[in-house]
Amino acid sequence: IVPIVTGERRKAKNKTTEEGKRTYRKKANAVRLCADDVLNRDKMVGYHDSYAEVMGKYGLKRGVRGSDARHTTTTQYYRNIKRETERLQNCMKLLQSDVEEAERLLKQTKSEINTEKLQAAKTEAKTAFVSKIGSLLGSGKLKEVEQHNRKLCELVTDREQYIDELHEKIQRTEDSHSKQLDEMQRKHQSEVANLESKHTTEVTMLNDIIRKAKRWFPMLEARLQMEDLCRKIGFTVEQIGVLLTGKALNFSGSLYSEEHRRKFNVENAEIKVFSDSTKPNQLFLYINRQPIIEWFKEQWNISKDRRNHHFRL
Repeated sequence: IVPIVTGERRKAKNKTTEEGKRTYRKKANAVRLCADDVLNRDKMVGYHDSYAEVMGKYGLKRGVRGSDARHTTTTQYYRNIKRETERLQNCMKLLQSDVEEAERLLKQTKSEINTEKLQAAKTEAKTAFVSKIGSLLGSGKLKEVEQHNRKLCELVTDREQYIDELHEKIQRTEDSHSKQLDEMQRKHQSEVANLESKHTTEVTMLNDIIRKAKRWFPMLEARLQMEDLCRKIGFTVEQIGVLLTGKALNFSGSLYSEEHRRKFNVENAEIKVFSDSTKPNQLFLYINRQPIIEWFKEQWNISKDRRNHHFRL
């Protein structure tokens, strides 16, 4: 129920008029609807309390009183997901860089292994050759060559051990990076699922509030539809606010018709929103006392006749 009052609006009553500025002279004791006493902060808190008491038998509880939680807009929600995705992609690039570096070291190590094996083969060939020469030169020279050969073998063994250790280190690094990547992906999927669930819950609650508001205030839906129509036609937010108060708006400019997909110019036209007692809970937009839809059709026919006349000429 919306009270019917005749007094001046609270906001207008408290607002001071600028010096030298003309103001609209209001009619005395004009009847208007006022929801200030129905939708104020205390009343809305009371509605929540009474609704929770009635639904308590179904296991529902009242929401947090004075909660700091804020609704996340769809734009902010996708912005957060995009930011998190970019962060994960950067981490994946770093991990990929580490893997490429490890593969480069492995390739280099394999090349060194082949070089060492070739050197070992050369050493064995030289040893065999020296052994034959030693048999001709004597045992002293042969022992010296064998000692040098053992040092070379020890050097090759140490190098092969280092290569094996490097292989193990590369394998551990790849395993660690793979685990970190899997963990980050699971965490990202969990965060995305939580954000989607929270967003769905908030949207459901908001839709529920809108449905209740439409049920409690039947004209609310009509006002929302009229606001959407005025916005599509081309009125500004301030102009829409004037029209929804029931006041006439003197307008000059262009109006867009979705039906004809074009704009029509108008000068000093009177725009006003009317209600029809035979069609309750509906609002109608008129231009110069003519329904806006009929006015668009009339302007379309006029422009069409002008084009046909131009072609005949």
